Amino acid sequence: MTWLSSLKKLASSKDDDFQLIIVIQTDAVYLSELSHPEKAPELFPIAHGNWESALKESLSSKLIKGKACVVLGAQHYQSYQLDKPQLPKEEWPVALPFLLKDLITEKFTEIVADGSLMPDGQKVQAYVMAKRTLQTLLEVSSAHDVDVTRVITEDEVWGHSTTEQQSFLLLRRGANDGYKLAAYVDGSSVFNRSLRGIVAPITGENGTLLMYDSLALDIQRSADYLAASMPQSSFRQLLVCCDEDNIEELMARLQDSVNPKISALSDPHLPCGIALCKTAAGQTSFSINLYPEHLRPKQELLSLNKVVALWVITVVAIGGLTYLEKTQTADLQQKLVSVKSQSELLNREKSSLQQRLASHTPTQSKVNAAKRIEQDIEAKRSSLKAVGQFDDSQKVGYSGIMVALSEQARNDISLQHIVITSTRLDLSGIASEPAAVPSWVNQFKDELALVGRTFESLNIGRDKDNVVTFELKAKAGVK
Repeated sequence: MTWLSSLKKLASSKDDDFQLIIVIQTDAVYLSELSHPEKAPELFPIAHGNWESALKESLSSKLIKGKACVVLGAQHYQSYQLDKPQLPKEEWPVALPFLLKDLITEKFTEIVADGSLMPDGQKVQAYVMAKRTLQTLLEVSSAHDVDVTRVITEDEVWGHSTTEQQSFLLLRRGANDGYKLAAYVDGSSVFNRSLRGIVAPITGENGTLLMYDSLALDIQRSADYLAASMPQSSFRQLLVCCDEDNIEELMARLQDSVNPKISALSDPHLPCGIALCKTAAGQTSFSINLYPEHLRPKQELLSLNKVVALWVITVVAIGGLTYLEKTQTADLQQKLVSVKSQSELLNREKSSLQQRLASHTPTQSKVNAAKRIEQDIEAKRSSLKAVGQFDDSQKVGYSGIMVALSEQARNDISLQHIVITSTRLDLSGIASEPAAVPSWVNQFKDELALVGRTFESLNIGRDKDNVVTFELKAKAGVK
C-alpha cells in the first residue's frame, strides 16, 4: 500500500464519521440521528414522487447539523456486473463510467459510478446514478448546513441486515414500490432482480393463487440459478421484508412452494426505510461511495483574495519591521551620544588627575635629599643601638658586683681571677672541696647585684698539686 492510498483510506475513515443517516425510499425520506441511537428514525412522506421537498422538510426540522450518509433507494440508481478492471480500487470511480458507456443510455459524462469486488474476486458489482440526482441532493443538503460525505445504495446496506447467515436471499418491497429479490454473500450483493407482473400488496384481498405461484416460481428459479452458478455458496435461507404485506401470511403461502427456508428479516416487522436506517447506523465503513473525491469541490490553495491578503500581510510585516528597525536605530544613536558624552567627561577627569599627579611628583634633588636624610637617620639609629648595649652596671661601674662577691667570702673558696663585661661574669679560683663551689654559687641569690645572671658552665677540677680548681662562666642577665 502506497502512502497515497494510505492517505485516501484515512480520509475515507474520516468521511464515515457521520452525525446523520438519510434514507430516500419511494414512500418517504427517513432520517436517523446517530447521537440518539435509542430514538426511532423519523419519516417524512414523499408526495407525487417529489423527494426533494421531503428532503428539505426533513433537514429543516433538525437542529443537529454535520456530516451525513445518504442511502439511495433502488429507483435512483442502476446496478451492473462487469469484469474486474485492472486498476487500483481508488481509480474505479473515474474508470467505471467509461467501462459502462455501452450499457447505459445516458452519456458517461453525466453519470457517477462506483463498485465493489464480488466474492469470486473476478467480477465487480457496479452502481450508477445520474449526476443531476447527486447535484440536487448536495444542493438541498448544503442549504441546510448538512455536509454529505458518502452516498451509498440500499443494496449494499441490505447485505449487512443480518449477521446470522453468511449467504442468504432477500425478498423486499418498500411502500409504493415493487417486489425485489436479491442474494448476498459475505455482505456483498451477487444477484438482484425486480419481480414484475405481481400486484402489491400480494396478501389480503388483492392476492390470488396465480400471483403466489408466479412469485414462488420467480424465487425458486432464482435460487436454482444461484445454486448452479455459485455452487460454493448455499442459499438455503430466504429473508422477507415487505411493507404493506402480512409477513406471516406471505411466508406461510410461499414456504410450501420454494426450497429455501423462509423467515422474517426482523421480529417484529420493521418498514424497509427504518430497517435501512438501523442497519446503516450500525456499520462503521462502506465499500462504495457515489460521491467520489474527484467530484468534490476543490479547495484552491491560491485565490485572488488569498493573494491580496498575503500581499497586505507582507506589506504590513515589512512596514512593521522597518518601523522597528528605525526605532532601534534611534535608540542606539541616542545611547551612542550618551556614551560619547561620558567618554569626553572621563577624558577631562583623566587630564585633571594627570596634572595633579605631575604637581605631586618629586624632583631628583628632593629624592637625593631624602636619601641623605634616611642615611643620617639610619646612622643615628645605629649609634642609639650601640649605646643601648651598655647596661646599668657599665653606667654605675662594677663596684656593686665586687661588694656582693666580698659579702659572700668563705674560707673554703678563694677567687683568683674575676672578668666582668657588660655581658659576661667569669670567675675562677680554688676550693677546699668540690661541694663547696655549688654551695657558694647558691648564695648569689641573696645578693641584688648577682641576681639575674645566668651561668653557662661550671668546670671543677684539680691541678697538679691536687688542689680543687673551678671556672664559672655566666651571662649578665637582666637586672
